[in-house]
Amino acid sequence: MINMAQVAFVVSVIIALANQGFYCMEMTRSGCQKVKSGSAAYMVSIQLDNKHLCGGTLIHSNWVLTAASCKLLFKKKNPTVVLGDQSTKKKGKTEQKIRVENVIPFPEFKDLSLENDIMLLQLAQDANIKRKSVEIFHLQVLPKDIKRGTRCSVLGWGKTSTNVQKSSDTLMEADVTVIDNATCNKSYHKHPIITSNMICAAEQKGKNNMCMISPGGPLLCKIGKVLHKKKMLCGIALHGKNSKDANKPEICTLLTEKYISWIQKLIGVESYHAPVKQILSMHQVILFVSVIIIALVSQGYFCVEIIDGRDVKKTGSYMASIQFQNKHECGATLIHRQWILTTANCIVHLSKRHKGKKSVILGTLSLKNNKTRQEFTAIAEKRENYNQKTEENNLALLKLDRPVKLNKFVSILSLPKSTKDIKPETKCIVQGWGQDSVDDDESSDTLKETTVRIIDRTTCNSKNYYNRNPVITDDMICAGDKTGKNSVCVGDAGDALLCKTKRFGKPVFSGVASFGKGCAVDKKPGIYMLLSSKHVTWIKKSIKGTNYNTTMKQN
Repeated sequence: MINMAQVAFVVSVIIALANQGFYCMEMTRSGCQKVKSGSAAYMVSIQLDNKHLCGGTLIHSNWVLTAASCKLLFKKKNPTVVLGDQSTKKKGKTEQKIRVENVIPFPEFKDLSLENDIMLLQLAQDANIKRKSVEIFHLQVLPKDIKRGTRCSVLGWGKTSTNVQKSSDTLMEADVTVIDNATCNKSYHKHPIITSNMICAAEQKGKNNMCMISPGGPLLCKIGKVLHKKKMLCGIALHGKNSKDANKPEICTLLTEKYISWIQKLIGVESYHAPVKQILSMHQVILFVSVIIIALVSQGYFCVEIIDGRDVKKTGSYMASIQFQNKHECGATLIHRQWILTTANCIVHLSKRHKGKKSVILGTLSLKNNKTRQEFTAIAEKRENYNQKTEENNLALLKLDRPVKLNKFVSILSLPKSTKDIKPETKCIVQGWGQDSVDDDESSDTLKETTVRIIDRTTCNSKNYYNRNPVITDDMICAGDKTGKNSVCVGDAGDALLCKTKRFGKPVFSGVASFGKGCAVDKKPGIYMLLSSKHVTWIKKSIKGTNYNTTMKQN
């Protein structure tokens, strides 16, 4: 039998269809303000017949996260999402409109309940990702308990006052503070019951002017005392109030492990990064970065980036940037006029995220410099029996659509003549286009390099390091700085590792950046595929008959 609470919920939907506001979120003016242009490029307006219905968050190039209750407004039609524009009425230069192909509410969601109120929208095509106009908000596994008093904000479109009939077309942000569920249940007299799958947030006391934001938008919170400037996506705005309920808190779906697992299965991702740890004290400062997976990365795919790196001045003409839609995704090395060497997890990751062709850029130390660059398309790929669980054989070859033109800006890096193991404490250099700061998740425009030292496998496999998860085999190298200062991070696999040995007296191509855990984290050095006899033999056999020996000297 339908109870009064369920009737009230249905009534709220009818009100929405009458354009009176769909159980809108209300926040105080102290936190209710227009969003600065370009600062929320992940926001999505979900529309039907050019009319805004709900907010959403772009969490993958073709997936949007929103509230399942928004489906009640779709009238059995598939809506359209609008990206790249903070106004729902004025068409901007960066606006993108994409049809929704699939509407997928959480399986246990029921129309007349706020429980499990979460939904994914699969887009008919990939969004064109552009910095400060359309961006992906990378999800992370949250800590089990978000503490009372945590400061958050909710984003969306809606009314700027309960006295205003017309909705604002401008993206708004409202500041709220997390309260415990027991207090929230008291406020609502358990109608609805606030469960462990929900989170409540209240506005500051003493403020009387409200703004009303439509559901589906993100609840973003600053979690822990970490040294990171960005907030985490913690929930989805659901339940709002009318003017007589102005003192009641807001209700949101909490992104619990249950929902994260469901999301990653649907969009083809095996694992997100480990939870954020709130472990700073008055006597410690732990360097930490919020690391993502891309929408969204498979287990073990912790691509490598150069932390505390310096600009490469002369060498590096053999380095290649693998890109999709003009955005750097992975590093690679030119080992033949028509072949580049990278990691298999890079190719797996790209294939899951993007359906289009991969571009390869050579001939420039700066990705913005078009004067000397040569651009190619990858037309074929080969992988070395890659094992995603153990990270063994994490190498891949990409064939270019035509031979490169060798000059002072583009050269081939020879494979090592000797495939002997590299001794611990050997100094090496790793090069690539990755983020060069733990406080910035954007790739560097300029090619970077940093000095690392080889760490013996026994130490790297020990309990305090990787604890044999995964096992660092004889075909892998452990390299980094034990303090975590000069290290690798999330975002750029395939970078070249060059080690200086007594035999050759100059840096020799020795490995390929494979994976790591965390970002500049103590006792979590980067792991590289060693260019061992096994790996070099596979490479040569794979490109046999393509004039492999047509090489230039290493720079």
